[in-house]
Formats: sequence, C-alpha cells, structure tokens
Amino acid sequence: MTDRQQLIEEIFENLGAMRHRLFAGVALPGAQFTLSPSQLSVMLLVKGHGGIGIKQIASSLGVSPSAATQLVDSLVSRGFIKREESTTDRRAANISLSEESHRQMGAIRQQAIAKMLSAFEALDDAELSQYSLLTRKIASR
Repeated sequence: MTDRQQLIEEIFENLGAMRHRLFAGVALPGAQFTLSPSQLSVMLLVKGHGGIGIKQIASSLGVSPSAATQLVDSLVSRGFIKREESTTDRRAANISLSEESHRQMGAIRQQAIAKMLSAFEALDDAELSQYSLLTRKIASR
C-alpha cells in the first residue's frame, strides 16, 4: 500500500468520525428524541435534492437499499419526511421533507454548526482557512 493510499484511508476514517461526532444528538425542535447521524444524513440529503428515491439515498450514504428503506421508514413514521408514489414509476417513491421538517432544518443546521465550531477550535485561523480551501478543491472535482 502506498503512503498516499494510507493517507487517503486515514482521511476517510477521520471524515466518518467527524460526521458521527457532529451529527450525534441533533434533534428537531420540540422532538421527543434525537436523530441518529444516519437519520440526519437522510434528512440533509432529502433537503438538498428536494425529492429523491431510495436508490439515490442508499447510493449517497453507501448503504444497501433495505438499510435506506429502514431509515426512511423510521423518519416517515415520525412525520419528519414523506413518501409519495412516483408519477413516472409506480415501483419508485419520491422522498421529501414534511412541511414542518422543512421549516425546522435551519435549527438543525445551527445545531450542527455549533458542534462544528467546537470541533474546529483545534485549528488556528490559518489552518482553518487552508482546510476550507482544500475541502472546496476536493468537493469541486
């Protein structure tokens, strides 16, 4: 294994740990429970795409379609997202945020950003600027 590949694997592991830390314990305002990192990832993905299918969710999260279905079902049962039959394919469903969740996503985003502020205190201003530049460069590819 090359040094470059080892570094990329380390970055991959660190990103997963950061995602879990930043998304753990986030709750919709007034909700009786917190969202798991995976549930929050689904909600953010759905918000970003407007309407999305199970296959897209599974692919984006790197999980099986059945795991994505379980995540979606748990959020549907709590009224956070809604599932509507596709107008073009009866076997497919369009997943979207409920109206209430759509309104509350700003609060969820603020909770995640507050956690990020704390996590990124490990970096000084120059390092944070460099990190932002590097992640933007990678994301743009």
